Amino acid sequence: MKKVILVSVFLIISFLLSAQNFVISNLKKHVIESEEFIYHFKVLLDDSNTKLDNTTYYYWFKDGKIHKNQGGYSGSLLNGIYSIYSKQGALLEEGNYEIGRKEGKWKKWNTSGKLIELSNWKHGKLHGVLYQYTDDEVIKKRYKHGLSKKQISPKLEKKKANEEA
Repeated sequence: MKKVILVSVFLIISFLLSAQNFVISNLKKHVIESEEFIYHFKVLLDDSNTKLDNTTYYYWFKDGKIHKNQGGYSGSLLNGIYSIYSKQGALLEEGNYEIGRKEGKWKKWNTSGKLIELSNWKHGKLHGVLYQYTDDEVIKKRYKHGLSKKQISPKLEKKKANEEA
């Protein structure tokens, strides 16, 4: 009887330890090839708990295409690293999606591999400095919560600073 209990306990512990090695992912990887580009991205398999913001653009995948809607979606939300390559293999764009919204640093290159844009995103809105690189100059634009600094009134700026404090 003691041997049966010991063997049972050993089997249960072994099962539990081995089960920890299996990570069930909530993401599915996709690759789309068009005539000009190759898109690499992942989508959420379960996005049922997503809270939407009517002022934010969401990127989602359905019927073999990537879609963009403001305030909603009707497919699987993009989530994770997103990359676009030319047919020749040059990286053209790379960034990250979180629950269908752009998040963090995004970069764009031309087909020669030269960086042409660097942007920062927070909760699907431009936030921070946007750099656009041309042969002659670097254009810098500042954004906060999707609005250019020129569009933000002093009252709104003060109110948002108080909210963030």
